[in-house]
Amino acid sequence: MKFIISTIFLCMVVTFPIQLSAQISTTKGEKYSLFTVVKTMKCNFMPPGTTGSAQTWDFSGLTPKVASDTTKAKYIERNSTMPFPSASIVQQVGKKYTFYEYTSNGVYELGILDSSSSTPDTLSYTDSKRIIMLPMTYTNRYIDTFNVTGTAITGGGNIIDTVESFGKLILPNDTFENVIRMYITEDISGTVSGVSGTIHKGSFLWYDLDHSSPLLRIDSTITMAGITNTTLEVAYLLDEDPVAIADVTITNLPVTATFAGDELVITGGTEKGHNYNVSLRNIYGQDVYCTIVTGGTKHLNTDKLPPGIYILAVDDKDEYGKIGILKLVKR
Repeated sequence: MKFIISTIFLCMVVTFPIQLSAQISTTKGEKYSLFTVVKTMKCNFMPPGTTGSAQTWDFSGLTPKVASDTTKAKYIERNSTMPFPSASIVQQVGKKYTFYEYTSNGVYELGILDSSSSTPDTLSYTDSKRIIMLPMTYTNRYIDTFNVTGTAITGGGNIIDTVESFGKLILPNDTFENVIRMYITEDISGTVSGVSGTIHKGSFLWYDLDHSSPLLRIDSTITMAGITNTTLEVAYLLDEDPVAIADVTITNLPVTATFAGDELVITGGTEKGHNYNVSLRNIYGQDVYCTIVTGGTKHLNTDKLPPGIYILAVDDKDEYGKIGILKLVKR
């Protein structure tokens, strides 16, 4: 069941007509262009501040947890090996992939693939979860219900988005006018880590008219199995860059490789913890071999390839534009 409620306080129409006429809204929130890279800074906790119209939130005093520890999210195309074929875009943070579908009225989360362990884990929203309605305007309130299935959690829940404030946001790196603040709560009940339980999460997010990313996010509470933890995370936006393919700076990947009989051996130049596309083309420019590997020495079976001259291309999936190209001879 999905519906929207617009709350209007009649007394405020009399007292604050100017503020209510502003109707600040976001039309871009959470709707990213392909190849966008978003950098955020995790910070020590500050309270979310006051609620209502024409607020000024001063977060200039935010301090990083670790000054050099920024989080980078990349928005990439879904490839044919990934789940959730209806996904419009995929968010990649390290080895965690979150799949989103864009529609005319909002952004839906379809599920998550976590490939950080030897056995990848998939979490699916079988009734997709709308994380934001677009446009989302001051005083709007939206409720969406969903079902979730995964290794650690199975059940049903709801997400409630409320635009409860607007005003000016001051961050350590910039000041933003015409900002709305959303309070989002998410409740799930079902089986959590093998036992019956519930999860409750609450977050404050600030959006403006120009960015898809929230300018600031405060995850205020999470309750699981009756235990409440506070101030899980505070992070503000450092940079949001839509990067067109033509604008990517190409950096040489110093890959070294050779054919050893029927094996293609990648001997150096890759970095552990990164993933790489590996492809071979023959002298006619035809793709004859393609796979994805992790960094480090790799022995790849190429017994189906005849002797000849091949062009090897290795590109870093975790760092746009970092490519190594070699000419190899298979004897």
